[in-house]
Amino acid sequence: MSEQKFCLQCDDGTLLVHGKQDLVARVGKLESTVPAVSGWHCPTCRECEFDPGEGQRFSAAVEALRIELNKQRGAALRASRKKLHLRQADAGRIFGGGVTAFSEYENGKTQPPKSTVLLFGLLDKHPELVVDVYDIAKEQFIDDVGFYTIVEIKSKKKSNSNLSEIKLVDCVILKNSIKAHSLA
Repeated sequence: MSEQKFCLQCDDGTLLVHGKQDLVARVGKLESTVPAVSGWHCPTCRECEFDPGEGQRFSAAVEALRIELNKQRGAALRASRKKLHLRQADAGRIFGGGVTAFSEYENGKTQPPKSTVLLFGLLDKHPELVVDVYDIAKEQFIDDVGFYTIVEIKSKKKSNSNLSEIKLVDCVILKNSIKAHSLA
């Protein structure tokens, strides 16, 4: 009599079928087909109990997709940051993560927080909102003591753009007073 296994995912008595099947690995919107994965496959939910070595092969495909997704997100984040005329260090100080965070995000070494991805996606579509982000950041962090790079924004009408002129200013914030030193 041959061995029988039941699907633990379905948990309804569905018998697994041993064999080789192509499996699709998905990360975000990216997907890749891993051919001929050997193991116990569920015909209902597509779950698989891998044969020895097959789990590592499938995991390698998922990892490759994760790396590619991080690179794509990094490129999009870089494009948005440049559109806002921000240096990596300044973006890290203003939006969080530290001065090297955006370098790591943009190179695909580290996955940016979901909130950062969403905020930069919004600012990419509506760059004029960077004024509001600056105002909120200024209100929230004005009591902090330390050295910051702040974005100074001046309204400047351009023929085909609502984007304000952005100027980076290094400053020291000490108990509600700002001593600014322009980088320009």
